[in-house]
Amino acid sequence: MVNRVAVYDGDKFKKVAQYDSPENYVALYGLMQKAIRASEKEDPEAAAKDILEQNGISTTITAQCLGNVKLITGNAVAVHEPVTGVDGLFWITADSHTVRRGIYQTKVTLDFRNLMDGQAAGSLPKE
Repeated sequence: MVNRVAVYDGDKFKKVAQYDSPENYVALYGLMQKAIRASEKEDPEAAAKDILEQNGISTTITAQCLGNVKLITGNAVAVHEPVTGVDGLFWITADSHTVRRGIYQTKVTLDFRNLMDGQAAGSLPKE
């Protein structure tokens, strides 16, 4: 993660600008800064914003499980985390299916969409 980009003058290495992530990740996670040198060829503000966008919090994970032909790119899957009891909805952005030594496995890249809490039909929400 990078949540702040500092732009320095190319000649005297003096700080000329600073850009923070718009989500205020510095307050949440502490300072993780990258320094870049100002260049006449490239707009430093655009370069800093691009760095912040590409190095924010990752919302994707890769998971491997026993093979399932329904786990294909474009589908959604609900994942249950048994320790915390949290359920999450993920879109499948990449998939691969392999058979090795007679074992069918699926590897998927999941893009996080939202958290859900488990409810039984007809029950009141948990507080």
